[in-house]
Amino acid sequence: MQIIIQSGDNVHPRFKITNKQIVTTNNAITHDTGDVTFTLIVVGIDSSTLDPQKTGSMAIIINIDPVNVPMPSFQDLSYSISVSTE
Repeated sequence: MQIIIQSGDNVHPRFKITNKQIVTTNNAITHDTGDVTFTLIVVGIDSSTLDPQKTGSMAIIINIDPVNVPMPSFQDLSYSISVSTE
């Protein structure tokens, strides 16, 4: 059986299929640039000699969460400032 990513990761491929698993490549997935959701169309093709070969496809949605973004911390509970209107 052959499994391929048919579409959804075309511009700078970030995913590939290795040993029937979807894994990331060395191309960066950057949450800051809006690359947060990928919809991959994955196709399976049987390895028989039948004509036509049997195929199946499915959509896989991958959401990227910003897990390495540090949460802001504040020393005081409240702050006040004044702004001059002159």
